[in-house]
Amino acid sequence: MSLVNTVIVRKWELTLTALNWVHRLVQEEVLAAVDSFNQNPAVTGYIVQLPLPAGIDTDAVLEAIDPIKDADGLHPVNLGRLVNRVSGEVDFPLPCTPQGIVELVRRNGLSFESQHVVVIGRGVTVGRPIGALLTRRGIDATVTLTHTKTRDLAAHVAMADIVVAAAGATGRCDSPDGETRGHRAGCGGEPSRSGRQICCRGGCCPGGVQGRWLCLSQSRGSRADDSSDAVE
Repeated sequence: MSLVNTVIVRKWELTLTALNWVHRLVQEEVLAAVDSFNQNPAVTGYIVQLPLPAGIDTDAVLEAIDPIKDADGLHPVNLGRLVNRVSGEVDFPLPCTPQGIVELVRRNGLSFESQHVVVIGRGVTVGRPIGALLTRRGIDATVTLTHTKTRDLAAHVAMADIVVAAAGATGRCDSPDGETRGHRAGCGGEPSRSGRQICCRGGCCPGGVQGRWLCLSQSRGSRADDSSDAVE
């Protein structure tokens, strides 16, 4: 059994529909739902909310999405275009959260140009695509990607101009001695409560970009352990 919730957004003439299952899913049901959206001309775009339940092949589901209707920009065709097209017009869907991070930073009066950005997390929704996005011509950041096996994560964070924390856990943006090079933008995974924050703003969703945080901070944290598998 599935529940369908529909909301009409008159300001943009949109109809938003959420398909939720109230029982344990099997792969075939998810793929059938994706195929129905692909075939329905009334559906112009959709996302598959990640993470999917255990036992569902996420890669197979993402690859089944029609690239033209891929509102989250996670189909291999769209991710491939992001990697291949270093400059020029963006005429394909971009991953939502990385693009949201770029917009939030810009609207706070900051720029990624020539900045050293340290990304914490290598998941498909944020960590992997944001490096390709931030190094496009016109954004022009220098990006270091870190993850659970990165040696001395705190030292990398301490050298960053901007930190994108897509770790899903707290305390990973803290520098080893409490010092930083300056302003940071940490997006994803709430920063440590011990951090001395200059300001903290939420995004369009509660808690920031898709439930995450955007914080411009100078870290005064106490730790940067890398023991949790919650890090992408």
